[in-house]
Amino acid sequence: MEKEDIKYLLILFLTSLLSFFSTLWVKGADLMEARNFITAREMVLNGTWLTPTLNGDYRFEKPPLPTWLTAFFMKIFNNTTSEYILRIPAALISMLLIFLMYKFMKLLTKDKKLSFLVSFVLATTFALIKEGTTNNWDMFAYVFSFGTIVFLIDGFENRKNSSYIICSFFLGASIMSKGPVALYGIILPFIITYGYVYSCENYKKNIKKIFLTLILGVVIGSIWYLYMLLNHKDLFMSVMNKEMNTWENKHTQSIFFYLNYFVLTGPWIFFSLISLIYPWSKKKIRDKDKKIFKFGVVWTIFIILFLSVIKMKKQRYGIPIYIASSIGVGVILSYYWDKNWNNLKKLEKKLFISQNFLLIIISFLIPFLFLIKNF
Repeated sequence: MEKEDIKYLLILFLTSLLSFFSTLWVKGADLMEARNFITAREMVLNGTWLTPTLNGDYRFEKPPLPTWLTAFFMKIFNNTTSEYILRIPAALISMLLIFLMYKFMKLLTKDKKLSFLVSFVLATTFALIKEGTTNNWDMFAYVFSFGTIVFLIDGFENRKNSSYIICSFFLGASIMSKGPVALYGIILPFIITYGYVYSCENYKKNIKKIFLTLILGVVIGSIWYLYMLLNHKDLFMSVMNKEMNTWENKHTQSIFFYLNYFVLTGPWIFFSLISLIYPWSKKKIRDKDKKIFKFGVVWTIFIILFLSVIKMKKQRYGIPIYIASSIGVGVILSYYWDKNWNNLKKLEKKLFISQNFLLIIISFLIPFLFLIKNF
């Protein structure tokens, strides 16, 4: 590993540590977290590792991997009640996402600085910080799915069979975290976008490896489901039917629900908006960054479209939007990084000043928001 990589990774480590560990104590557990914590506690106390329970009743609504990880930390710290400790798995998986993004960008661009900037944007996006400090199933599912994408690209670029094996384990872990949800929300839009922007040549050349990776990943992810079908078929199927009905009829929102995503990026609102003005941005960025910028914009649009057609919508389901949109923001940051201030046009200077002013205001308000929260 080169010195520049070490420098960037160290900064990302410290930033991620601050983003995901400094606020674990702020928010009380919501209903979803409480269910996860109780189920994990009963795993530790009653040994119900394969047949999760909630207050003594079977709970098959969610796959058990995130709960297993929570229970594992309960055992490590010998503590089943501290919300801070019980959220550590979510914080760690969120940190993993930042390093996966760095690897992903390096694979596609071979540009360390741009990889760092995109990863830094992701680590400081408010919506991601919020979800990364909450022990819910979605963050685990999406991070593991993104890991699937990263090691698929690693297999394409470096032609290593080991990358496809790791890819399949990430895929299995995603399925074991929340079924096929993340596969639909982030992997399918990626497959379409990558084929559109970078061509389908890598798909054609590696079709056998992709197929074997998919089979192995599905087999790994289906082990618990198969165990449920063999031992609790009737109850498990009734729960699955109830979950399908929930996705169809509960928490339904407008098709425009996710279009305000840029607001939830926090300090990157302006750059998130400007990255979607593709003709303007395309003229500003360097030639070598145009393809990755186009990839980030198109991927973001496809993810929003895919998520929007699902009736059931929640803010945490939008996690993949922030993963994809950080690419466009990072490219714009790279443009300003390389550009001499005197060579910037008046509108570009205003945009940069506005973005910096927002960062200063948010940084100033954060301590006061914590005080209000705990007043």
